[in-house]
Amino acid sequence: MSIRSAHYKRMASIGVGLVAVVAAVIAATPARAAEYAIKPVKNADGQVAACQAINPATGIVFMAAGDRVLLFASSASFHTAEADTVTGTWSVDGSTPVDFTSEGGGENMVAFDVPNSADAVATLTSGKQLKISAKGVDATYDLSGTSEAFTGLIKCLGGN
Repeated sequence: MSIRSAHYKRMASIGVGLVAVVAAVIAATPARAAEYAIKPVKNADGQVAACQAINPATGIVFMAAGDRVLLFASSASFHTAEADTVTGTWSVDGSTPVDFTSEGGGENMVAFDVPNSADAVATLTSGKQLKISAKGVDATYDLSGTSEAFTGLIKCLGGN
């Protein structure tokens, strides 16, 4: 089993239902036009166990299950293999960088948990640019549509 598959299985096994704090933050944030496709991840019983918000144009994927959100970010500059463990930081619009450890996000990809806090969600959904620093590389990502993407994740997981 690939490490990326292990991440999906880990997220899918957590359960369904994104934290209420995310819903409150999203409800207060104006939606922008999103380029994200929202896709459910079903368990063996055919039930939605997790949901993904995928933006192929930017290389960002958010995966939500239970009270967790995992962020996958791809960049050819990362030069990572699927089994690599990578440490780095992420920040939005020049905010204080947050440390992360990516455990095998995939080829040229990092994956890490978004902190389960209103501040982290608000920062991502209202920010303009995400900066990820890993393996000596700074990669930037446009966050347009992230608010709408999180709203889509909540709806996909069965929230209001």
